[in-house]
Amino acid sequence: MNKSYNLKKISNTECQYIIFSVDYHRIEDYISDLSKELSRRSYSGMVIFDLLLSNGLNSDRYIKAIFDGNKFLLQTMETIDNVDKQIEKISSKFYQCKPEYLENSVLTRAQKFLIKRQFTI
Repeated sequence: MNKSYNLKKISNTECQYIIFSVDYHRIEDYISDLSKELSRRSYSGMVIFDLLLSNGLNSDRYIKAIFDGNKFLLQTMETIDNVDKQIEKISSKFYQCKPEYLENSVLTRAQKFLIKRQFTI
């Protein structure tokens, strides 16, 4: 089974991982597998979810949460209102390099076109 997410280690003072949606599935569909993967990596701390493909270009695209080494602390999940420019650049580059992911998403044809043409998202 293909994963519905891509886990990327980043250099950021707030968190070390960003999780990209790679299809339209919601966090609830893969949070258990993601927790196991982060546990195997012996990680605990803040993570950022980029839910572009499941939430679109809405205000709930980016979510942050704390992972305690075994599970996500669901009460810490919250949308990020002002996303760090570094995170935006990492996200843009990820989806521009993986345009095939855009096809299995909630994005409109126009949004897919803009992302593929490397317009800032």
